[in-house]
Amino acid sequence: MRNGLSKFEAVGNLGGAVEMQTTSTGAIVARYTVACNVFSHDRNDNLVQACHWIPVTTYGKQAQNDIAYLGKGSEVIVHGRIESWYDKDAGKGGFNFVGEDVIYLGRPRYLTEPNPDVPGTP
Repeated sequence: MRNGLSKFEAVGNLGGAVEMQTTSTGAIVARYTVACNVFSHDRNDNLVQACHWIPVTTYGKQAQNDIAYLGKGSEVIVHGRIESWYDKDAGKGGFNFVGEDVIYLGRPRYLTEPNPDVPGTP
């Protein structure tokens, strides 16, 4: 395969507040978790519900917007890419879900709760 495809789409609600970090170069990073409900049928054809928790990281302007507009319970659609990592010393690895485009479905956080990061909000 010449070029692989490493994309994801998550539709759901934030499980908690957005965490803000700043890199050593001053870049802004936002981290949050999106809860996605998944429905399927078991062997007896009973409807079964599960919740998948997707950890999302955004950078730069997207991170600034996420910090300003999102809060616990916010409804979002996140489009992005999947990055894998492996730590040879620890002998473990995992995946990072990097949000590149976030669509806000509900009301912005500043309309429902105070936000010290956004001037002029209640």
